Amino acid sequence: MSLLIECWRWARRASALLIVGVVVAAAACTLNPGPKYPFVSSFCEGRAQAECSTAVILACALPSMATCVANRQQICVASQPPNTSYDPDPAEGCVNTVMAAYADAEVTLAESTAIDSACGPVFSGPGAQGATCQLDTDCQSGGGLQCVLAPASAQGTCQVPVMVEGGGSCAQPNEECVSGFHCGLTANCDIDALAGQPCGPNDPCGVGLACAASGTCQSKSLDGTTCTSGDECLNGICNKGATAATGLCVSEITLSPTEPFCTDSR
Repeated sequence: MSLLIECWRWARRASALLIVGVVVAAAACTLNPGPKYPFVSSFCEGRAQAECSTAVILACALPSMATCVANRQQICVASQPPNTSYDPDPAEGCVNTVMAAYADAEVTLAESTAIDSACGPVFSGPGAQGATCQLDTDCQSGGGLQCVLAPASAQGTCQVPVMVEGGGSCAQPNEECVSGFHCGLTANCDIDALAGQPCGPNDPCGVGLACAASGTCQSKSLDGTTCTSGDECLNGICNKGATAATGLCVSEITLSPTEPFCTDSR
């Protein structure tokens, strides 16, 4: 009889320990649930749902929200830059920024810039600190790395940038000039070229200017002008479809059935 009692007591203790273990594990999962979008597929679905707001469905005259989400998700997956990997940590912030921008079916320059800033780090390049690069997407964005160009060069290394004011030295690999200046031949932050001045890969043009085919700085394109990227446009937005080679410069995107975003979503 005493043996049976001891076995019963042991079983009760074991059950209690098992219950405690389950409760602790559940609490740990609640306190640290992990990223909201752990995979590229879940992120792209979340971003697609954020883009396909009720206002967007109505403005674009789309057949259904499901159609919009399916098409936008495919576009998101296809837009991953080559040689990059998915980082789930900034994904939720990206989706929330996209949701705020598309809530009213109008995307301003400020909203477009905010999307680029929030969503850029979602896809991280292979370059560790000190690796050679030409673009930010060449670098591991998770650690705050960006491509800091070498003096008077179109190439640089992956660094956490330290901003330098105009006229200051930019000789160190992690030193980057503030907007309106570039790291020149003397490894100092030289002012960007003005209208009519020579320009090139190592001599960028100032704010509101672009380097024309003539090799001189000219005013950026006005709204309605054909463009390939927002850098060419005076107001910073090149409105084009996901697979289109060219678009039109605009001040903001107001969605309507014939807009590139809407036709891509249909």
